[in-house]
Amino acid sequence: VPHRSIYSLKQLDGGEILLGTANGLYRFDGIEYNKIPRTKFVQFSQVFGLMGRDEIGYLFTNGRGDLFHYHQDSIRSISFSQVPDSFLQSSFYRFASLDDRGEEVFLVGRNELYIVNWAKDEVIGHYPVYKDFHTAAFDQLNRVWIFNKDSLRIYSQGREVYAESTQSLGLGSVRGCRI
Repeated sequence: VPHRSIYSLKQLDGGEILLGTANGLYRFDGIEYNKIPRTKFVQFSQVFGLMGRDEIGYLFTNGRGDLFHYHQDSIRSISFSQVPDSFLQSSFYRFASLDDRGEEVFLVGRNELYIVNWAKDEVIGHYPVYKDFHTAAFDQLNRVWIFNKDSLRIYSQGREVYAESTQSLGLGSVRGCRI
């Protein structure tokens, strides 16, 4: 194993495995590990949250709010010019997920959610997440489920479609739940 801290894995269509580690991005072909080289324009060390598929490539973050696109042995940095720098540089910003079409990135922070078409650098939606965000999950219908300690909110196609307190759902106070 190239590094003892592996943060994410993604199996490619051909059976190879991408590994996001504390020391970069690796490709494993079943026999050997090959490190995907960085360039002087694309710098990262840690790799978190690998997602995507072969035809569109794979997105990952470095844990500092920077997003990268890996496709056909090439890596490029993705910018979000329409998302405020204060959000992207926040220590509370988490890269949440990619929709099933591979077009929209869900960026979840402590108090807000951005839905961005990453290829077009276009904000599709921006919503308050409310305080004490705990978990974001995504279902087969590309709905975003956001839990905080007091409520569940569901977003679909750029708008909030459901909001309910965890008390009224009979869940009490939700802490660190996973869907």
